[in-house]
Amino acid sequence: MNNPPPERRKAFRPPFLSLSQLISCEIKVNSRRYPGILRDMSLCGLFVKLDDPGDVPEISASCEVIITLQGKESRLRIDRLHGRVVRDDDQGVAVSFDAPMEWFAVVSGFLFNTMMECNSGG
Repeated sequence: MNNPPPERRKAFRPPFLSLSQLISCEIKVNSRRYPGILRDMSLCGLFVKLDDPGDVPEISASCEVIITLQGKESRLRIDRLHGRVVRDDDQGVAVSFDAPMEWFAVVSGFLFNTMMECNSGG
């Protein structure tokens, strides 16, 4: 029996499942924009599933991240998150933040509340 590989991440990541479509994300490198949806996130960074995974920013590029939480009647934009592109794959890119994301609890709470609504049929 194969054991799963040990978890290398040190920071908690909330469960995104299919709720990530409610969280759009954009990476800005200089004047170029790379839109997508949030695949996962921690205090230290995130992974963005890009709309065009064939067009990715350069590894180690400094960037700004903009996250938009889409509610039923309103939306919340979190911007000016600065970091560096640290990895890419066939779906998108990973960004490591320059400082811990201070709005992490808001995003986690949004996901939790949305999951509860989905599970209750609301």
